[in-house]
Amino acid sequence: MRFGARFVEVRMAGLASLARSDTWRTELAPTPRRWRTAARITIACAAAAGLGQAFHLEQGFWSIVTILVLAPPTVAASLRKAAARLLGTATGCLAAVGAVMLFAQEPPLLLAAIVAYLAVTLYFALGTVSPYAFFVSSFTFAIIAYSAVLDPASVGGAAASRFTEISLGVIVSAASHLLLWPVPMSLLLRRALSAKLRRAVAALDSLAAHARGESAELVNLDPRPEERLASQLDLLDEAAGLDDSIHRERDAWSAIVGLVEYARLSAYECSRLASRSSSPRGAAALRGSLLATAASLQLRGRAIAEALERRIAPPIAESSPPPIDAPLEPGLRPLDAALDELRMRGELASWSAAELAATAALAQALRSFDETLDRLPPFVDAAFGGAPDRERIALPRNALPSLLPLDAARVRGAIKGAIAAALAMLAGSALHWTLGIPIVATCLVLAVTSTLGSFVQKSGQRLIGTIVGAVIALASVLWVMPVIDSITGLVVLTGAVIFPCAWLLAGSDRVNYLGLQAAFAFSIGTLGPLRPTIDLWPPTSRMLGVLAGIAIFGLVTTLLWPVRATTQFRRSIADTLSIVIEILRDAAAPSRPTPLVPFARQRRLYDSIAVSARLIGESEYEDPGETRLVRSKALALLASTRRIARHAILWRQARWDADASIPPLESTAALESLGRACMERLHALAEAVSRGQDRPPDSALRGLVDALDAAADRDRASGALRALPAAALDSLFACVEHGRALAEDLAALAAQSRESVLAAQSPRGALVAYASTAS
Repeated sequence: MRFGARFVEVRMAGLASLARSDTWRTELAPTPRRWRTAARITIACAAAAGLGQAFHLEQGFWSIVTILVLAPPTVAASLRKAAARLLGTATGCLAAVGAVMLFAQEPPLLLAAIVAYLAVTLYFALGTVSPYAFFVSSFTFAIIAYSAVLDPASVGGAAASRFTEISLGVIVSAASHLLLWPVPMSLLLRRALSAKLRRAVAALDSLAAHARGESAELVNLDPRPEERLASQLDLLDEAAGLDDSIHRERDAWSAIVGLVEYARLSAYECSRLASRSSSPRGAAALRGSLLATAASLQLRGRAIAEALERRIAPPIAESSPPPIDAPLEPGLRPLDAALDELRMRGELASWSAAELAATAALAQALRSFDETLDRLPPFVDAAFGGAPDRERIALPRNALPSLLPLDAARVRGAIKGAIAAALAMLAGSALHWTLGIPIVATCLVLAVTSTLGSFVQKSGQRLIGTIVGAVIALASVLWVMPVIDSITGLVVLTGAVIFPCAWLLAGSDRVNYLGLQAAFAFSIGTLGPLRPTIDLWPPTSRMLGVLAGIAIFGLVTTLLWPVRATTQFRRSIADTLSIVIEILRDAAAPSRPTPLVPFARQRRLYDSIAVSARLIGESEYEDPGETRLVRSKALALLASTRRIARHAILWRQARWDADASIPPLESTAALESLGRACMERLHALAEAVSRGQDRPPDSALRGLVDALDAAADRDRASGALRALPAAALDSLFACVEHGRALAEDLAALAAQSRESVLAAQSPRGALVAYASTAS
């Protein structure tokens, strides 16, 4: 009873959260791209319905379901998913037929084989190596195996029928993507990169306002979903699969993705420093040089962004692009000259260490932005086929992720899904339920949800969409099907119902699953056998099956290793901090091959941050009262984590520049001490966040920052810095500024970690969680 009350409470809270959404007007807003996507899906589904009727398919709705699943807007994404679906269907069919042939006379062994196969495939479906193919394999195996449990003699026919119908859906879907408003993946990639670079260039407006003595606002440069590094690398992978030119110049495109990300970081740092400091002191030449620099960088950046979007030659294209890790000569000579003039006059001696560090960090950020713009045109030219020397731009390729060793969380998730599906099969076979298939299917679909919050969210959308689609199917069966006497009427009915579902399917993650499930329920309830029918049981069984599947999997996932979004949020933040520690540790290494953080590490970092943001949203469904996680505080904690990651990347770059051109000084020794202290503090905070414990502020960091300022003042007073060029001084004092910013953000993180997470997990569970993230 206690479990039932708690389950209903969480379920109602999650559905209430869906009902509270005030974004429906935005979610349903028409756009040209949405019109095209909805029309393409509708035409493809109507064509599949007509072909199924013409070929007299037994269960033609599977071809329509396949078209709905293969609805990504781009050709490459759809074809990749289609290949995974065909592969998964084939392996699932073969495995199901083999299991039934071997163990048809031994039900216990057949059940054991079903559970084992589902557990293995669900384990890989929860991973990163072809997860969709493994999920489809488990799904197909379970459906055919359940049909065989009720009637073993039908297993061969069921497998052949399902593979035939899904193959038809794949063919129709591929044809619709290739013929009806095809969306080239390369165009999306170029537009996403261009938009990201334009936003970075626009952020320099705050620098111009700062130079004019006006108040400058911090520009929000947090990447949009299509601008994230991982999303753009995924776009690149998919584009390279179909576009031969992108495949040939993949290294150049990878370099462009990474360099545009560095342009975003540098622009954000310029905006941050301009928004938090007063008008620059010193000669008018310094203010004038800042204005001229901002205007010049914006002009060049916009030209490169336009070249990317329009696929034209960049404004500056060298015949032989430099390696991505090669240092370039400083390109901000007016700014360097202005700073040298201030130094020669002795005016910098009157500046405090904080003022000098802020100005130097601003100059370093501008220099980084300038060097990024210098590096981009050769790679853009190479990406468009204009640079024959590809060896100069070769980048190390990322290895495929390993399937082993076993991941404990994925093992538990796979076991839960297999147990829930087995329970559904046992109940269905014992009672001879024909609605067992939607029960088993629902259990498997929900098995790939990662937390209780995502389970509530997805199951709520699945239930609502199924009810809507089933009601439409019932109305169609009662009043429309009796008057349909030709294939034309069936096609018109299919198109009329599928179009609004496709409209939702073309929307965001908040509504697309609703449209998908509504279309599923209508297709299964109305187009089961593709012929006129007045059977009310298919749509009714779909509703009852989904409801029973949600109840069964909800019982299993709540009682067996429940995973809460609040707990996973702490682990995700700890994982992000551990990656930041790696970046800082790499900055302290005696020899670093490149000033840029490797792409693989950047991707891990941004993926971890994206997971944390997703978990905050999922916590709303499992904890609407914010008894375990205060979402406003969690968002502030995530913002501090983002800032720490940015400053760690910029610290690494500045340390690389400083170590390459500055001899050992008191300042460099103080920098090393501060770097070690920051890593130790991050390690302690990661452990505290993972455990949900409080960690008092560390005054030692503040003392090390003061010691760094004092060491810089002593180096200035001793004349040790006079012989250094302006670029080296900028790098040194940029390290001072980034160290100060890291210390401030670490103090904020320590204060926010306890405010956001109100309920801690058990000490043993916390140690296991942190050990897994630290490893």
